[in-house]
Amino acid sequence: MNTDFLIKKRDELILDDYLKRLAFTAEGKNLLELENADLKQKLYKSAFNEKSIIADGEKKLASLRLENSDLKQKIHESTAREKATIAAKKIEIDSLRLENYNLTQELNELTELIEDNSVNYKTITIENTTSQPIKVAVIYYGIDEMWHTLYWWRYSPKEKSYILGDAHPSTNSFFYIYAVSEDGYYSWSGDDHHGYIDGSIEGFIKCDFGDEDNFQWGLTL
Repeated sequence: MNTDFLIKKRDELILDDYLKRLAFTAEGKNLLELENADLKQKLYKSAFNEKSIIADGEKKLASLRLENSDLKQKIHESTAREKATIAAKKIEIDSLRLENYNLTQELNELTELIEDNSVNYKTITIENTTSQPIKVAVIYYGIDEMWHTLYWWRYSPKEKSYILGDAHPSTNSFFYIYAVSEDGYYSWSGDDHHGYIDGSIEGFIKCDFGDEDNFQWGLTL
C-alpha cells in the first residue's frame, strides 16, 4: 500500500468526520434553537398567565377595596343615623321630663290651692240611744243658697251615723231637725220652724253648729 493512498484515506476519514461533526453541530444548534423557542414560548405564556392572574387579582382587590369603602360609608351613615336617633330620643325624654316636672309643679300648686281653699262641710252625727226604730228629717241651707228638706234617715236602736257632709254640702251655721219613732208614738219636735213632710206640717228644732263643723244629737226617751 503506497503512501499516497493512505494519505488520501486519512484525508477522506478526516473530512467525513468533520462533515459528521458539522452536521451534528448544525442539528444540535437547530435543536437548541427549537428548544430555546419552545422555552421562550412557554416563558411568554407563563408570563402572560402571571400577568393575567395579577390583573385579575388587582381587579378583585380593587373590587374588595370598593366594597370595603361602601361598607365603611354605610357603617358611617348608619352610625350617624343612630346618633341622630339617640339625640332625638334624648331631646324627647328631656322634654317629657320637663313636661312631667311642670305638671308635677302645677299639681302641687293646685293641691296647695285646694288645701288653702278647702271647705269643711257641716255634718250631723245622730245616735239613737232608744230601743225604738227612729226616722229623721232635716231642713238645711245648702251651698247653692237654697233651703232643702231631706227625709227619711232611718236609725235602728243604738245605731249612730252622720248625715249631710259631702253628699248634701252646707256651710250654714244652723239647721232644723225633726225625728219620730217608726210607730209614731214618740217624736222630737219644736216650734222653731215648720215644714211639710209627706203632706203634713211638722215642727222642727233649730240646732246651731256654733264654731264646730259637726253637731251631735243623741235621741233619748
